[in-house]
Amino acid sequence: MAREKGINRSLWLTVGLAGVGGVLGGLVSGWLVFAQAVRPELDRLERTIESWPATGTRPIVTPEPETLTIEVIPFESRPLAPAYTAAFAERRASGVLTLVRRVRTTPGEPVAPEREFGSAVAVTSDGWLVTTDAAFGDVRLADLGVIVSGRVLPIERGIRDASTGVVYLKAAASGLPTAGFVRSADVVAGAPVWVESRPRQLAPEIVLAVRARPSADPISSEVAARRFLVSGATEGHPGSAVWDGAGRLVGLLESEDGGAWRVIPAGPVASGLSQLLATGEIRRPVLGVRALDLAALSFDAATATLPTLGAWLRADRKLGLPAVAPRGPSAGLLQEDDVIERLERDILDGTADLGERLFDFRPGASVNISGRRNGTAFQTQVTLGSDVTSESIR
Repeated sequence: MAREKGINRSLWLTVGLAGVGGVLGGLVSGWLVFAQAVRPELDRLERTIESWPATGTRPIVTPEPETLTIEVIPFESRPLAPAYTAAFAERRASGVLTLVRRVRTTPGEPVAPEREFGSAVAVTSDGWLVTTDAAFGDVRLADLGVIVSGRVLPIERGIRDASTGVVYLKAAASGLPTAGFVRSADVVAGAPVWVESRPRQLAPEIVLAVRARPSADPISSEVAARRFLVSGATEGHPGSAVWDGAGRLVGLLESEDGGAWRVIPAGPVASGLSQLLATGEIRRPVLGVRALDLAALSFDAATATLPTLGAWLRADRKLGLPAVAPRGPSAGLLQEDDVIERLERDILDGTADLGERLFDFRPGASVNISGRRNGTAFQTQVTLGSDVTSESIR
């Protein structure tokens, strides 16, 4: 019995030692894993935390309840500021008038919208108006009226200027508001303008170009064909006024051009009006040539004889018209393929056409012309002729 107890004691002792050895082995293994894998990660995490900026804590303060005060915001009677300038906002009346067809109606019957066909702009207080040939169309003068202060007034006289495409109308009206004119040379691309298609209906637009794309055919030197190009004007129609920020007339809408509008400059309009009021007719200087503007042309290859700017004298093959009129002022002095670069000191740089430059001279004046002929510089003097470009509208 004593022997069996000794054996059991030895067995339990062996088992106990084995268990203690296993625990110690596990601790040693765990320490080795911790030292080799876990400890470096903890050190790296500690360094990362130490690199963070120090932060502080603030005690959470519960705000004291406040008594809400209800305030009533008063309405202001000040009107909204307009997008256009004070020159328009302060005008008592508009110089833009609506052209209508006159028909027999019952007394008291209002003018139907379908009778309206264009606009005109008052340029004198006693009833002279300007519009475009495109707006006027083929309406007989007797069938034409203009709305002034809610009444349709007759047109007493009509003059068409073939050199500009402008129509001058004399209405039986007085006391009309008028405005000044903007010189063509003062108009620049990117300038803001306002299109007024109907009285006091203004749309802000932008001058896209001081010269729209000219015709591909040679143009007579007696025609001012240059047109400005302005944006959009979705509500515009021929004859609508184009104003600058000071309320001066920049020009008249003529026709649409690829989403924009071609505008007849006010400069030729003003010069024609001055002559019409002074003499009853419009007389323009005559050079007697046809030309293309080199600034608007492109060539497949450079030419040795043609400069990049100037008026290139060319015949109109379609109409059978010569580059130089055989009985005109330039006969024997200028010839086909000449390039006019200067009229006196005025340089033909593409901003204005030959006809518009000629309008600066009076009929009968002697003008020094310089340019290039077959690649060689030349100069000559031409005495300008005279031609009446106004015609009465019946």
